[in-house]
Amino acid sequence: MNKDGGGYGSEGDMKATSLSFKVSQLEVQLKGYRQQIEIMEQSHKQHVDRLKAKLYQLQEVLTPSADTKGAYSGEFYVKRHTEADEDSEGYTEKFMIPWTTIKDIMKMMRERAGLE
Repeated sequence: MNKDGGGYGSEGDMKATSLSFKVSQLEVQLKGYRQQIEIMEQSHKQHVDRLKAKLYQLQEVLTPSADTKGAYSGEFYVKRHTEADEDSEGYTEKFMIPWTTIKDIMKMMRERAGLE
């Protein structure tokens, strides 16, 4: 018997064992939280990487270059319709938007998007 009159362990020993058990439980919880944080950080990094790739792609398509000139030249037109009169039939003319105008539009879009 011990001084407390109890069995094999004192009340202090039981409190220490209980405290040790609680510490072990908290350590397991902490390990789980750390694993969750690592997963979240990896997911966050992947998301940031995707956003960076999209931003790069956006900058690329809005920046005048040989590639964008080849892609956009000849793609944009303005149509003007002329009404028929007693001497001629009506017709529609199609005017191509010049590359210099397309570049100006691209510049305005980059500025508006805060990419300048």
